[in-house]
Amino acid sequence: MMEATPIDDKFRERKMNRYTVSELYKQLETMNLRSGIFERKPNNKVDCKDVEERTDNKVTELNSSQISVLQGSMKIIYAIGICMGLYPVTGLFQQDITKIRFSFRTWIAAYSLLMCSAQVLSAVICLYRLLSKPLALSTIIFACFYISTSMTCVSCIKIASRWPELICELYNLELDEYVEIRNKFKCVIISTCYILICLGLHVLRILDRMKGVIECFGGDIDILKSYCDVIYPWLNEFGLPRNQFIHIFLTIFNSMTFMIWLYADLFIICVSLFLSSIFHRLNDKIISTEGKSFSSDYWRRLREDYNRVTSLIRLFDEVIGCLIFSTFTSNLFFVCFQIYYILSNGVKTTQIINICYVIFSFPHEHEHSVYFITMAVFVSTRYLLVALCISEINSASLVTLPYLYDSETSVFCPEMRRFIDQMHGETVALTGLNFFYVTREFVLSIFQTIITYELVLLQLRKESIKLL
Repeated sequence: MMEATPIDDKFRERKMNRYTVSELYKQLETMNLRSGIFERKPNNKVDCKDVEERTDNKVTELNSSQISVLQGSMKIIYAIGICMGLYPVTGLFQQDITKIRFSFRTWIAAYSLLMCSAQVLSAVICLYRLLSKPLALSTIIFACFYISTSMTCVSCIKIASRWPELICELYNLELDEYVEIRNKFKCVIISTCYILICLGLHVLRILDRMKGVIECFGGDIDILKSYCDVIYPWLNEFGLPRNQFIHIFLTIFNSMTFMIWLYADLFIICVSLFLSSIFHRLNDKIISTEGKSFSSDYWRRLREDYNRVTSLIRLFDEVIGCLIFSTFTSNLFFVCFQIYYILSNGVKTTQIINICYVIFSFPHEHEHSVYFITMAVFVSTRYLLVALCISEINSASLVTLPYLYDSETSVFCPEMRRFIDQMHGETVALTGLNFFYVTREFVLSIFQTIITYELVLLQLRKESIKLL
């Protein structure tokens, strides 16, 4: 027999080390105890046909699943999006998720592209007027308004193109246990109230514009033609053909544009409520373990559920991040504009109280005052509501940390330690195209910026009064 050489011993030792690492990886993967380098990102490209084969013809049984809750929460938003040309997806109202499809070869997609093109064209015209004419507040407002609606249209079409894939991913995550069934009724009530408020604002907006037209041109004019001249001041500048049919079409188009401007906030609110409700149910389950002893496998399953929920947040963030970014920038601008309008016109507290009284009495000669104060309150409240709904996701992801820290030594296990490290190691929140995380700290910083802007305007106004 040949004696083993030192080289053979080293080779055998290296082979054993490789074998041990390989076996360790397999064991970790089997027990799902993978940390950082072993975590695998979810596959973003899931075919709905695969889901149908995997579920053994149970795809249509969605009455108690997360898909049913999401679809029930969004059904009003789906309907508005299709009517406004923002959501070119077919099969949204069917129980079978494999029927949800996005394609540019449908009449809904053609209508959406036409609406988006019209918004982009309006934004280009407003930018041209802004650059070619002397700087004025009205031209800035028109440009920002149509840029906002154009960004909303483009973002919603992008979201629609990925929505069927997102629904399939949600189905694969199997989070039925943590879905709040009542969330869909909550979203339906919020959507209905929001739409009624928006319709009321639009009626006030039309009355305000009509009153301005009558006061400027008198009663012996074509009111519809003059109204179109107010809402589209570039019609006369470019010498476009005019007739009654075009005036009616432009009036309807302006109403749809106004609803597009308000649509993104409602969409984000309902999605945020759905995601935060999942976190709340998971938190309730974790909090219920306080003072009780559970095995390491139980905590491993809870951590895996937490992983799936955070994966869902990341998936939604990749899809709707563009809409969040455009909504926050647009809302910030219009909130600052409302503050500027109040301060530049020297509105005092007594005047605001009188306007609030006018809202309840509503005599016909105060349409502008009613519309002005109502719009200012609505824009500010809408911004605050959207910001708080999105930031609730981040707040809910950290609720259980104190309970995990307060666990007794006798029930504490390595899985709980890994659970705590994971909560600290990542920020779970929706973002605006990854430029910022929407957290309560971010919301507070935004309102600090708005207050600073207001104080600067007040200081400039006092200095201008002194100079006069």
